[in-house]
Amino acid sequence: MRVQTKTIQSVNRALELLEAIAELGRPVRLKELSERCNLNMATCYHILNTLVKRGWIVINPLTKEYRLGLTVLRFSEAILNDLTINNRLRDYLSELAEKTGTTVNLVMFEEDQAILVDQVRSAQSRTHWIVESIGRKIPLHCTAVGKVYLASLSDEGAKTVLARVGMRRFTRRTITSIDDIILELERVRKMGYAVNNEEREEGVRCIAAPLNAQSGRIVAAISLSGSVYQFKEDDINLFTSELVRLTHELNTQLGVFFDSMYFGLR
Repeated sequence: MRVQTKTIQSVNRALELLEAIAELGRPVRLKELSERCNLNMATCYHILNTLVKRGWIVINPLTKEYRLGLTVLRFSEAILNDLTINNRLRDYLSELAEKTGTTVNLVMFEEDQAILVDQVRSAQSRTHWIVESIGRKIPLHCTAVGKVYLASLSDEGAKTVLARVGMRRFTRRTITSIDDIILELERVRKMGYAVNNEEREEGVRCIAAPLNAQSGRIVAAISLSGSVYQFKEDDINLFTSELVRLTHELNTQLGVFFDSMYFGLR
């Protein structure tokens, strides 16, 4: 259970603006940001101006569009350098990518959010367009890693999280019914891994398995992603076998290490 604590409104608003610019992934004007974050233009302008002065964002003087500044990159590098899980797992991810010819992703969970922290593409991967930005939030209901996380919760816990984060439709295969996702999570618990069958992006399939601390708490997930041509039934069986074998091995070897990490999952 989360402890409710007092928050500072101006700080929340500044962070919402930073997150909006990051999620849009392109330069954006004041009006669009004010509407997206439900702020009046004056308040939005003053917060953005403060962030510009501190280097968190920059403004193009000709187009009046805002984008993230280099300060964000400096802090991102500091965070990634501090993520010892990346250093410990990188060789395993690279080996898995080469063995399967797929893109391998490492996702960590924090406060009901899935965050991509590493990605390795094999040299023979045919899906060079499946690239996510490190640090990007990954939806829970329509991705294999998200389903793995939700399956670690009780049904009521999963419903509470999904009610908060939403179940946006990305493709015609996206599960948007709470009853259907609960059935899907039951399958994930029984299989020990999750599948995303073109639910977030047309033509892309993905499988994921959890990394658990010795206490049983989920801390991260490893996934394999590729095109539907790579992920045919025989391929999925082979990839799943390799992925589950690796995650079981890592859970056994590094369970105590995972226990030392805190990501506020519950």
